[in-house]
Formats: sequence, C-alpha cells, structure tokens
Amino acid sequence: MILHDRKLILNNGKSCYMRSGEAEDSRKLALYFRQAVQEDEPQELQVREVPDVYQTRRILQQFAEEERRILLLAWMHRQIVGFGVLYPASPYAHKRHRGQIAVSVLPGHRRIGIGTMLVQQLMHCAAKWEYEQIELELRRDNAAAAALYRQRGFSTRLVWEQGYKLPQGYTDALVMERRLDYIR
Repeated sequence: MILHDRKLILNNGKSCYMRSGEAEDSRKLALYFRQAVQEDEPQELQVREVPDVYQTRRILQQFAEEERRILLLAWMHRQIVGFGVLYPASPYAHKRHRGQIAVSVLPGHRRIGIGTMLVQQLMHCAAKWEYEQIELELRRDNAAAAALYRQRGFSTRLVWEQGYKLPQGYTDALVMERRLDYIR
C-alpha cells in the first residue's frame, strides 16, 4: 500500500505531512535514524547499529515490494520527524493474522500528535489488510509511548525482565497488543 502526501494538523496548530517512504528518502531516513539515536536517552540502539544510506534504501525497497507492510514517514519543513512501520509478525500461514508495529518520533517533536497519527494510520492499514492482532515491544521505562499505545487500545501482554541490554545496563521490555477483530 502506498500512502501519498497526507496533510495533518497537529495539536499545536502546525501542519505535518505523512506518506509512505520511497527509495529516494534513503539519505534523509538514514539521517533521521542517526539523529533519533543521538537525541534519545537512554539509547536502545547504539550509533554503530544505525543503518547507513544503502541499508536504508534496501529497507525502503523491501517495504515497497512486499505485501501487507508499510513504512510511513512524518515530515515537517522537509525533515523527517517521525517514522512508523507495520509488517507481518511471521511469514508462516498460522501467524499471518498477527502484525507488528513500531513508531518513533524525534524528541523535539513529541507530544504534538505525530505519534498518535502514525499509530492511527498504521492501524487503518492493519484493518484493511485484515490483521487480527497487532503487537509491539518497547522499553518498560518509556511511559509516554506506553500511554500513547494504551490510548489507542493496546494492553500489556507480558513483561520481559532485562529485555534490553543498553550501554548503561539492563531494562525491562513491555510487549503490548491490540486485537482488531471488532474493527471489521
């Protein structure tokens, strides 16, 4: 599915554009990943784990070519400020009803509605592609993200103790889910 430019009005009255990522976005998306890692504390990814431009181009091409997956970018002033993905939890038929999402917003652009709009669009795609359950994983100490997902109908399924090993030590991981069978 390709999402073309969609103008969104944020909580602060400013506008933002959301659309599917394209191969031509690889340089800006690689910069986004690097900036997100450098600005976000505590860091889940280390700088050496951030995809470069060529790896980012392959990721964008993969999302464009494969079924039931989408990579969304949120733009302000020609800069990527948010990122969201939806993809199948597994290629196997007995797990095709499950999808996974991930959303990221740069720290300077949080709490103005970008994350909410990314999650809403991903959930719309999930319903269209007949996913029945959406899953995600995040750090337990990421209270703002957990609250965003709870507002969108997600609930905590389990806690993995020491689910993330960060440079400064371990932190637990939350696995959250939302069932979609009532949407259809």
